[in-house]
Amino acid sequence: MKEIFSEDEWSLLQNSILWMFQSIAYADRVIEPEEINAMKRLKNMANRFNSKLIREILDSLSFSDEDFQNIYNYKARARIGLNEIAKFIDTKLPEDEALLFKKSLIASAIYIAKSSGLDESKYISFEEIRAIKELSHLIDISPLDLTKTPSLDTIIDILEKE
Repeated sequence: MKEIFSEDEWSLLQNSILWMFQSIAYADRVIEPEEINAMKRLKNMANRFNSKLIREILDSLSFSDEDFQNIYNYKARARIGLNEIAKFIDTKLPEDEALLFKKSLIASAIYIAKSSGLDESKYISFEEIRAIKELSHLIDISPLDLTKTPSLDTIIDILEKE
């Protein structure tokens, strides 16, 4: 799928998953080891995503320690970058594939948020919920979109299966 995007668009797409991580992990001002581990697990679980694009993006990234050390530099570009993705993704992909990609990004954000929950409760903090809502708005996905097949809940369930 990379070939249908310009070099700049592909770079934005690769950053999208890091922006999801940064927005969620830093929502409470502390990036926890569980959140970093969840991000690395997402890469290893790329084949669980129905979205071919998210699989290709995850496969193209290394998630080196340097990526996580530089994560604080992503915040300023996240809002602009995710908004740019929302503008071009719907024109580059069929509607159902674009929506699946967006839902996969939000599912990734929720997966990361749940990784640092208290005990086994998988608690998501108020700050993380607020960040997820903002991310959804930035990539132009509505609550109704999240219920379309496969639903966001279905995607998350697949990721959480051990």
